[in-house]
This record gives sequence, structure tokens and C-alpha cells, in this order.
Amino acid sequence: MTAARLKQAARERSAAAMVEAAAEYAKLKAAGTITEQPNPADRRQRITTDSRTTRDADGVPVVLPFYVGAASVLIVCPYCGELHTHGNGASGYAGHRAAHCMTAASAAGYTIAQAQPGEDQSGSR
Repeated sequence: MTAARLKQAARERSAAAMVEAAAEYAKLKAAGTITEQPNPADRRQRITTDSRTTRDADGVPVVLPFYVGAASVLIVCPYCGELHTHGNGASGYAGHRAAHCMTAASAAGYTIAQAQPGEDQSGSR
């Protein structure tokens, strides 16, 4: 995981949370669930995709977080391929969210799905 992406996990304000997020990301990357490709527009950046992303009946992406912390969740954006952080407050993290990249394509946002009991972030049981 790059330093820029690890900074996303820093919102947890905990070194342990950053290590845990990096470990979850690495586990999904090793399994081929999360892949990284060079960004043709900027060779210093990589575009990340998460194979667990689906679409609902209206065509809006449905994503699973790869890390769920006490205060936030991390997802791979289905529009820009970057990592986005969203809050995990009293009402939880599941539901419709605005994409932070805010392009014409991302105007519909996405839905963050709640993992089922007994399911880890990889989507397996």
C-alpha cells in the first residue's frame, strides 16, 4: 500500500488501525480481489479496482469496504480507482454515499453495503 493510501487510514488516528487497514488491503490484493494498474494519465499513480463491486437495478455501484474501523470505513471508489474514507458513526456505514471524486460519472454516488454476519471484508465466509 502506498504512503498516500495509508494516510487515508490515518483518520482513525491510530497506528494500529493503519496497520490493520494495510493488512486487509494486502490480503485482498494477494487474493486478486483488489488489483492495481498503472494510471495511463499519470504514471506515478495507480488505478485500483475491487472485484466485489456490483451494481444495483438502477446501475448505481454497490461496494464493500475493505476496512471497517471504529470511526471510518475505507472503500475502493468504482469511479476513480482511489481509496475513499467514509464515516462509521452511530448509524453505521451502510447506505448511499456521495463519491469524493465528484466527476460527471460519479454524480450518482454509490452504496456501501453492510457485510453479513460472519463475513469478512473479502466477501467470503
